[in-house]
Amino acid sequence: MKTKLLPVALIALTASAVLAAPGVASAKPAKVAVTIHYNGDGFEGTVSSKKPGKCANNREVVVYKQLGGSPHPGNDDALLSDTSGKSGNRFEWSTGTSGQADPGKYYARVAGKGGCRVGISKTINVS
Repeated sequence: MKTKLLPVALIALTASAVLAAPGVASAKPAKVAVTIHYNGDGFEGTVSSKKPGKCANNREVVVYKQLGGSPHPGNDDALLSDTSGKSGNRFEWSTGTSGQADPGKYYARVAGKGGCRVGISKTINVS
């Protein structure tokens, strides 16, 4: 009798685990917003998210020179990078005094990581 109850209990336990799993798996990664500005001597901006401690703080921001009509990190030139850090109530990044940028289009990107989406800024024109 005990050997027949064990398979039934195992099936019930497995079924409840499967039913509970979609709630855990459906958690969406947090959106990440990145801004970029050119200050005449380097690039700077912010990283923000609804999960700031995990998705905005201490994130590597890479500045790309856009070669085509839209951002494509796989084809565009990665030029500079910095790590975002808390400044007041914002998370800022800056390439420092990296010098005069060549004319063209530039954008900043933060890679995705567990629980955080990829963030790509709007493209800016430097003339």
